[in-house]
Amino acid sequence: MVFATAWGAFSLQAGAALGSHPEALVGSNRVASAKVSTTSVDATSRAYRIQTTTSQDGSTVKEFINSAGIVFAVSWQGPWRPDLKQLLGSYYTIFQQENAKRVTARARAPGVISSQDFVIKTRGHAHAFQGLAYVESMLPAGVQPSELQ
Repeated sequence: MVFATAWGAFSLQAGAALGSHPEALVGSNRVASAKVSTTSVDATSRAYRIQTTTSQDGSTVKEFINSAGIVFAVSWQGPWRPDLKQLLGSYYTIFQQENAKRVTARARAPGVISSQDFVIKTRGHAHAFQGLAYVESMLPAGVQPSELQ
């Protein structure tokens, strides 16, 4: 396992959207003073890395990046909801459409949306939000969604 830490011009928002390369959002709306760290998970056929961005308020966004350099999952935890449009990228439209159905049905349980290849799980209340979104077909071989936290 490799661990590296660097201070950079990143906010609670991470460096890439789900399904894209980490470099895709570099230079977008960011707040200086967030801490970014990277952890490599090296196991036979399960190679991926986790890029963690932590803001001063303690909010954390993790990007799970496969060996092809694509973000296959994102998770978040903190006192504020992250910019889901930025984190979910092209999957945000699916989220909006499926979430609208939940609102219409007045669902109040923690949100779980599974549509096509995209899954998002969210829960929280004021000052305590968390969630996980992933694309099933992009999960590295042998990686289970329950491992992504």
